[in-house]
Amino acid sequence: MQTLQSKLCQLRNWQHKTLLKAASDAEMDVRKLAKIEARYPVEGYVDPTRLAYERIAKAYGMREEVFTAILAYHFGRGMREHSFMPPLPEVAHQHFKIGNFCVLDCETTGKDPHAEETEIVEIAILDEDGLPLLDTFIRPTRAIPGDVMELHGITDEMVASAPTFSDIYPQIVAAIEGKTVIVYNADYDIYLLDNLINRNKLEMPRFDQYCLMRAYANYLKRPGKYGNYAWIKLSEACELQGVILTDAHRAMGDTMATFSLLKTLANK
Repeated sequence: MQTLQSKLCQLRNWQHKTLLKAASDAEMDVRKLAKIEARYPVEGYVDPTRLAYERIAKAYGMREEVFTAILAYHFGRGMREHSFMPPLPEVAHQHFKIGNFCVLDCETTGKDPHAEETEIVEIAILDEDGLPLLDTFIRPTRAIPGDVMELHGITDEMVASAPTFSDIYPQIVAAIEGKTVIVYNADYDIYLLDNLINRNKLEMPRFDQYCLMRAYANYLKRPGKYGNYAWIKLSEACELQGVILTDAHRAMGDTMATFSLLKTLANK
């Protein structure tokens, strides 16, 4: 069965939709089904929204928690928090119990993942045991802006002889195909990855995704802009959980910190 990610990508390609628009349409399908179930409930009370999620998740051939995580945490910015979502330590524990996941981080040339000038200049991917699957610079098609260079410390000279995105694409596919890709701020990295694949006329691999930043915001429940909760920077999340973050704002450093944060939460 296709993953939701690949299905949404196909919707975008077939119907000329952006990934966000396709996801928004999927969200509306969920809400419509929820209203139908609310009007015509089955015998015995069942949360109509949950029932809708279960049915759509089954149609996509996905686990319900993966489907709801993608829609509610990655795509559905306006969706309400669902009380049936498992707590983060339980979800983290299940990731390690089930396996078949990887952790990804990218360093880039800009802040907007949708902008044409934003490209990946470094990518790192760890497997479910925390071992490197990929750690490489990527040569962009334009110069790295000075303010971005100051943030991650990657210069034009450092990437001058690096492979291009198209060159490294087969290794990215090999690392993430068929897995759950865990990212601290998937809204950025996965959107950018999707956009670069399309810019280079390549095919989006099939995978599920999980945004640890959204999940951690829901877990900590600090008042802020995300629903009722604030975004927590990776550095602060690591500090709060006693995780050591070294080489911040570099792909491998942030990927290792994300993996360690997930492991720490799973052990709770």
